[in-house]
Amino acid sequence: MADLQREEALAEHAHAPHQVSLAKTRQYLENLQQPLYPPPCFPTPTEELLVPPLNFALVVPGIYRSGHPNVKNHPFLLKLGIKTIM
Repeated sequence: MADLQREEALAEHAHAPHQVSLAKTRQYLENLQQPLYPPPCFPTPTEELLVPPLNFALVVPGIYRSGHPNVKNHPFLLKLGIKTIM
């Protein structure tokens, strides 16, 4: 008799929108336990972020203009192969 009542109770709640199966709940919990990684479009911590100086622009091929560069702009300028700053 208890089995019949249990089956009736389960059938009664089977179509409720808030019901989630135990297997689905386990799957959600397993997904939460996996480490999160940044999307590939963002630089990884080992990649260096290249930051141009303020107002940086090309004047003619090989000649650029900008505001005064600071330390965080040096990797950007080195990547361009700039040798002289006036």
